[in-house]
Amino acid sequence: SGDDLWETKIKGINWMVADETEKEIYGFETTSNGKNTRIHKIGSNGEELWQDDRKVQGIVSNFEILPQGLAVVSDKSSGGSSSVFATKDESEIAFLSASTGEDLWEKAPKTKGYVQHFYVMDDGILFGIQQGGINKIGFDGKTLFKKPLKTGENIMIMAHTPQGLIYITSEDTNIVNL
Repeated sequence: SGDDLWETKIKGINWMVADETEKEIYGFETTSNGKNTRIHKIGSNGEELWQDDRKVQGIVSNFEILPQGLAVVSDKSSGGSSSVFATKDESEIAFLSASTGEDLWEKAPKTKGYVQHFYVMDDGILFGIQQGGINKIGFDGKTLFKKPLKTGENIMIMAHTPQGLIYITSEDTNIVNL
């Protein structure tokens, strides 16, 4: 009919994502200075489901609703004339509880760059970094590779194949056994 079913007032929501059931909605609010993002959880009746919103540093660039929790990638920037290669400019990966919004990881693993590719696998999250490198984090927050795979900068393609993980950068191509 086009009639409003409910309305709720949460200022500053820039974008939203619903879960598969469309019973839970996540709203993202970038703070006025652009340094943080606040995440709100709203029910299908418009009620806020988390007691407090959750703040992550930077601007959210990827958000996945998983059975184990919420995977959030946010990009931090030192601002001004920064480039993606500045040392303070990097992505953070957080893993939040869907029920409370609490961070499930005591300490987020360092990415040492911007997350350019992000894949959820059975045993964790595989990610590729703009500045070069591929790593994998388990759902418990611990890295699954002893050290990141070295790649050239700017991973253009990263895909899972029967032979392994293929990646293509502006400098090299490789297939890696995960």
